[in-house]
Amino acid sequence: TSGTLLARLASRPAVQALDPAACDETLAEVFGATHGASGLELRDARGAPVCACDIAGRPRRADPATARQSRAVDASGLTASPPYRDASSGRQAIMLAYPVHGAAGQWRGSIGVSFDLLDLGERLLSGAPAGAVVAVVDGDGKMLLRSSRAEKFVGGRRPVDALDIGQRADAGFVEAAGWDGTRRLFAFRSVPGVGWRVSSGLPTAAVFADYKASLLRSAVLVTAVLVAALALAWQLGASISRPVSRLRRTARRVAEGASDERVDERGPPELRAVLHDFNRMLDALALSQARLQS
Repeated sequence: TSGTLLARLASRPAVQALDPAACDETLAEVFGATHGASGLELRDARGAPVCACDIAGRPRRADPATARQSRAVDASGLTASPPYRDASSGRQAIMLAYPVHGAAGQWRGSIGVSFDLLDLGERLLSGAPAGAVVAVVDGDGKMLLRSSRAEKFVGGRRPVDALDIGQRADAGFVEAAGWDGTRRLFAFRSVPGVGWRVSSGLPTAAVFADYKASLLRSAVLVTAVLVAALALAWQLGASISRPVSRLRRTARRVAEGASDERVDERGPPELRAVLHDFNRMLDALALSQARLQS
């Protein structure tokens, strides 16, 4: 969005002519729609300021820290400066600059928009979830934006976390411990054109919380099914072993002479049939012995 706006401003005749009146209220009004913007500068090819104003259109002194950036702009298009301390506010800032060409196409200078990094980060990253870390670093590894503890890190080198990974790839994922010791799952991506890298990390425990809860529910369900199956197997085994034990005891007592002993016929249908036949056999034997005695 900023690049498109700067390109549109760079095409204005007053800007191409390096007219100091280019930094008027109309220009500032158009420029004021950019989130987090703090100032506008128009410089010639040598880096000398033509005009500078804030987003309200009030003139201000061009920041000396941006002169080198304006000279580095060429026909390639949008470029981004390293973080610097703004001379007016004393806060960390960055400038996006775009080349200004004359009517014949010659490079005449640059137009740049500066951003207060802490203010920009608060606007863009305030909606980050609790425990998440969203950060942006430039190609030199300096922190531009951070969703937490921004005042500690912005403008300096990145902390020891997943922002150090993926230097060769444009995008990817990795699990790593952040500077605070919390393990997070990081996703990272490069911003085309300016060499910035964006890293977004969520606590690993939060990312896998639903998975772990589902796994726990599955484990509980499997355990319950296993216990039920074991209980059913024990009950089935008991329903078979008890009638067999009664049959064995009855057969032993009959062999010892207790001819009037009979087995209890309770149990599964198949065993009840066996027990009934065993009792019929004992009845037939008793009847046969009675007839023999008679």
